[in-house]
Amino acid sequence: MSLVAIVLGLSALAAPEMRIFVTDAAGKPVDLASATAIVYLEPAGGKRQTLKPALVAAKGTEIPASNVQWRETPKHRVGVQFAKADERKPDAPHFAAENPAEAYACSMKDAPPQSAPGKCPKCGMEMELAPVEFDAVVVLRIDGETKSVRGFHHPPEVPPATYAAGVGAIEPVFADLERLVAAGKHDDAHPVADKLTRLGAATAATADAPKSAAIAAAAKSLGELAEKLDEAFHYGTPEEVKEVMGKYREAVKTMTGAGKN
Repeated sequence: MSLVAIVLGLSALAAPEMRIFVTDAAGKPVDLASATAIVYLEPAGGKRQTLKPALVAAKGTEIPASNVQWRETPKHRVGVQFAKADERKPDAPHFAAENPAEAYACSMKDAPPQSAPGKCPKCGMEMELAPVEFDAVVVLRIDGETKSVRGFHHPPEVPPATYAAGVGAIEPVFADLERLVAAGKHDDAHPVADKLTRLGAATAATADAPKSAAIAAAAKSLGELAEKLDEAFHYGTPEEVKEVMGKYREAVKTMTGAGKN
C-alpha cells in the first residue's frame, strides 16, 4: 500500500496536517495567492509519493513559534510543520495537506508501512504501530520561479545537544552516503543526503558551536550540495557526481575538524 493511501486511510481517525509556510527574509508571511506547491514524500526504502497541498488563504500573519522546520532559499524562508490533529490552526497563509501520523510497520524495515495490522509480507513478523518516517521535498512555484526545498523530516528529529555530539553523528551518516553513492543506489542516497543537511544545520546551531564563518558556510553548503547531488544523479555524469562528493568531503571535514580541536 502506498504512503498516500496510508494518509487517506488514517484520515478517518484523525487529521494531522503537513503545513507549509513561506516568508520573506525578515520572517514576514508572503502572499501565496498565485503560488503552488507539490510535496514529494520519500519513505526509507519505499517508493516516492506525491501530495498536492491546498492553499489556505488566511488573512493573518501568525505562524507557529515552535515545531516548524525552516529552510532558507535565496529569496524566501520555507517552513514545514507536521501538526497534530488537535493543534490550533495558524491564521497566516499556508499550504496544507493531510499527512500520516502512524502506520503499521515492520521492525526490520523489510516492507513499506501499511494502514492495517498484519504480518510483514517479506519476513513474516507482525507489523507494529509506529510513526511513519519519511523525508519531504517541497517544490514551490512562486514569483514566477520554481524552487525545490529539501531537508524536512517526519517525525521531527531531536537535535544534538552539543557540537561534539553533532560531529559524532555527522561522520557515520556521511560514510553511509558515500557507500550508497559508490554503489549507485541513488534513490536510497536521497534521504541520507537530507539527513546530513539537517544534522549540519542543527550542529552549527548548538550553543557551543564555533562561531565562525567557515562553520556556518560548511553547514549551509550541505543543503546546497544535496540539491546538486540530486541534479547530478539525474542529469549529470559520473564525473559530476564525483565532483559533488568531493565538495561534500570538504564541508564535512570543516565541521568535524572543528569539533575535534
